[in-house]
Amino acid sequence: MVNFKLMALLAGLLISGVYSAGGTGGNDPGSQTEPAQNPQTAYYDLLDDGAYGLNVEGLWTIGPGPDAIPWAIWFEDSEAFLLADVQPTDEDSAGFHETWESGTSSLLGQLAEENLGEELAGFTPFTEDTGSGGPIYGMEYTYSRGDTTFYVTVCYRFCDAYTLELISIDPDSQAQSRRVAVNTADSFTDLGGPRHIATARPEVMLGGENWPWKYLHNPFAVSAYYMDIESPPPPSEERKLMDYEIRWIDAGMEILVRAVIDKPEGTVMSSDLDRIEEFAVIGWLGDFYRVRTNDRMVELPREGITVRSIEDLLEFQNLRVLDVELTELEDVRPIASMTGLESLSLMVSPELKDLEFLRPLERLKTLMMWGGAYPNVTDISVFQNLTQLKSVMIILPEIRDLSVFAALPNLEQLWINCHEDVNLDAVIQAKQIRDLMVNAQTIR
Repeated sequence: MVNFKLMALLAGLLISGVYSAGGTGGNDPGSQTEPAQNPQTAYYDLLDDGAYGLNVEGLWTIGPGPDAIPWAIWFEDSEAFLLADVQPTDEDSAGFHETWESGTSSLLGQLAEENLGEELAGFTPFTEDTGSGGPIYGMEYTYSRGDTTFYVTVCYRFCDAYTLELISIDPDSQAQSRRVAVNTADSFTDLGGPRHIATARPEVMLGGENWPWKYLHNPFAVSAYYMDIESPPPPSEERKLMDYEIRWIDAGMEILVRAVIDKPEGTVMSSDLDRIEEFAVIGWLGDFYRVRTNDRMVELPREGITVRSIEDLLEFQNLRVLDVELTELEDVRPIASMTGLESLSLMVSPELKDLEFLRPLERLKTLMMWGGAYPNVTDISVFQNLTQLKSVMIILPEIRDLSVFAALPNLEQLWINCHEDVNLDAVIQAKQIRDLMVNAQTIR
């Protein structure tokens, strides 16, 4: 069964601080596993600026959720996992709740079937009005695959300034799932403070292509996301025809990949890696490796594990995000074959001689090589080919001419440490570069 608390801990490690129920943040990973007591006598504004109040009962801890959902809350006394989002009320949102009885609730039932198919085991819409601030619109459904079942409750509160969305996922009890979501929704108060957005949302949210309300998350896609983590669907018949057993090249990388996909022994098939779109391997933190995918993180002792090659990462056929932080690694040429990458973060050997491995990565939008300097790199003409880049953070001590960056039409952020005699004229004149920092000096 999926460990929601571990998943939330993983999510918490991806941000610089961790919110606790008492409103404090911290960077100590050890503190993230200790839930704090939420005050029961006052509303707690998760953004702490008086715009709205939200009181979550009991002992709980918090981290970010998937799909730009800002808060994932897990509880000490239950397996319920609560996702929460607050956004300024959209001018079109009235059509959702004002037609709840006459159309919205039945349309949600249809969408549940379309999104979840035969794995939808039950669907019930409901409304509750406790008199404490307006009605709660909700639905509960059961989602099953094989021996795995999730009980889901979704609640909405539409107020003048803000809209609350809650998705409660519980592997044990529908009653518990509903209690967590309804009680939290009932506590929501629009305090009329300055309007703000809790978090920036992606242009297309998870499952947005089959969801008519663009100002709300698709809860069926979100719950399916967690089901796919716990009980991945088998490969299609077409995929089975192309499947094969992976023949590992680097013994150290094999150990790390097997650990993060939770398959320490036996055959690893190509299709076992299909659902992984994000992969990170970090080897400079101390006496352990940290390995992360889009839905799981593990840490392994360094003793007995040596990574000499990243060629095995070519087996991740759907990889979009790659983070390799192995400071002894010199050969990064396999990255040139990962043409689907959209985000790349590297911290490798300072002996790196050139950036030619970047040339085929025409989909790349984000490049970070900020953790170490690369004094042997003297030619950066490769960036001419990376026209989709939006953000570059890099340390190249010998580079004096930055004009190649000025010619990138989509580049919005450039942080570069380079030669002290660098010519800045071109990048200063490039108005598309809104965030420009050179040699630790912010220019704009």
